[in-house]
Amino acid sequence: MAGGLWLLCIVTSVASFIAASPLIVANDAAATAANILASISGMFLPRTLGILLAIGGTSYVISSFANFLTPSFGPHLMAFILPVALIGEGSLTVWLLVKGVNVQRWNEQASLRR
Repeated sequence: MAGGLWLLCIVTSVASFIAASPLIVANDAAATAANILASISGMFLPRTLGILLAIGGTSYVISSFANFLTPSFGPHLMAFILPVALIGEGSLTVWLLVKGVNVQRWNEQASLRR
């Protein structure tokens, strides 16, 4: 019960954070998702990495819900979900080790937020 309520707290806090942002397009979920992906990726990292990480994060959410709703079925999904998540996280790790973050853009954004 406590885990379910904690999950509800997380979902509502993320939803309130996103709902208060200018990324939301009323009555257009696809445009909202595109805006969120565009804001996450493309500024400091390539968009491809952002999409891979979003897919990996979605797979973690699916796994968590499967474990929560049917604990006997959740472990069977891990063979499919874990490779998808590792592709996103692995590609981010390789990108950061090889190429790194665009420091100039990082400093520009940091100066805008002050």
